[in-house]
Amino acid sequence: MSALDILEERLAGKVALLSVAGSLDATTYASLQRTIDAAASQGVRRFVLELSRLEFISSAGISVLTSASQAARSQGGGLVLLRLSPKIRQILEILCLLPFFSIADTRDGAMRMLGVSS
Repeated sequence: MSALDILEERLAGKVALLSVAGSLDATTYASLQRTIDAAASQGVRRFVLELSRLEFISSAGISVLTSASQAARSQGGGLVLLRLSPKIRQILEILCLLPFFSIADTRDGAMRMLGVSS
């Protein structure tokens, strides 16, 4: 059984920082989806997903990321992937998805990409 840990922090400018660790797959993706949906229902339109401790991502996990990014953009917000591990970056690169996402190496960089001063 895989496990996924999500820590949520609210930052300036109604930004939700979600630190995601473990495996994002068919058995865990719904947890991340619920967390994103709950924040969005509270008016959050900008998301930073800190993924340095994400060990595995499946197509179900990638679907959550792409859907959340599209939904945030359609509401005038955005989604930034922060601190991708080399393994997760390689998966997104193989799938030709790197250009689809905004990717930052620092929290300040992620906030700038979202148009928010940190």
